[in-house]
Amino acid sequence: MHVSSSQGILTVEALRKQFPDQWQAASKTADHLLQKNDLAALRSYVQQAQHIVLTWRRRARQGGKIPADVVKAKFTVAILEQRLKGALARSGGRTLSSTDLWLAQHLFFKRDLTRRVTWSWVFRLVWKVVKDKAAVMGQIQGKGIYCVFTKDYVRGVGKLISSVSAKSVLEVGAGDGTYSLALGDLGYQVHAVDDRSWSKQVNYPDWIEDLTAKAALQKYQPEVVICSWPPPENHFEEVIFKTPSVRLYIVNGSQNHEATGNRRAYLAAAAGFKMVNDAKLAKSLMPEELQNEVLVFSRQ
Repeated sequence: MHVSSSQGILTVEALRKQFPDQWQAASKTADHLLQKNDLAALRSYVQQAQHIVLTWRRRARQGGKIPADVVKAKFTVAILEQRLKGALARSGGRTLSSTDLWLAQHLFFKRDLTRRVTWSWVFRLVWKVVKDKAAVMGQIQGKGIYCVFTKDYVRGVGKLISSVSAKSVLEVGAGDGTYSLALGDLGYQVHAVDDRSWSKQVNYPDWIEDLTAKAALQKYQPEVVICSWPPPENHFEEVIFKTPSVRLYIVNGSQNHEATGNRRAYLAAAAGFKMVNDAKLAKSLMPEELQNEVLVFSRQ
């Protein structure tokens, strides 16, 4: 079962007419996944399906055929999206529907709302069917979570760290440690510290070192410093730029300059650091509605 294509474009409606049997098989697979209520299996299947489609697209750039497994993978993801949208339509428009809560808590987070790190395409796939995005974000921001890290973002940061051959990496304001753990999964050793000033909102793991940023900079003399959503007009970013060992500072926050970061410190750092606003990397932070910003400071 093949259909020729020279551009690697898969249109669900067009393929459905050509492959009705595959559509029925995909529908059964989607229903089975949802009925099992096995979140890990659902995530795994969607990731595998997307990988199948992307692999075929790479081959199809030079001319190719769409095999049955690619058609079924495309169909199943589309049907899952339809099923989730239908569930949302039936949820009754409450402030935070049970479906929205299920999606937010279980697909992106663990049961205690500690964060999962997923691919940005997975986040976009499910996030677009969440009905009350503002209510969901209100829930997670109450836990001190202001953005969702993705594997795309963490890998991008890892490449920046590797570009300076850094041996010492420090995360300040580490919160629940998701950022450092994700980098650790890629083989980077990160010292994660936080002064625990947000203890009413954040559940700090025991392994997060209870240190101020200034004390941590003195203790570890890092070559790379990372920080997510630093408070506006904070004092520790000035210390980061004045620490001689620091060669690279990567900070993510908001395009709203009143919401995050010490902008005066950023301007003052221009004498010794080159600042790059990495829009591509920012697009891999979720949700995109937050207008995320990533600034990369490299010592000159």
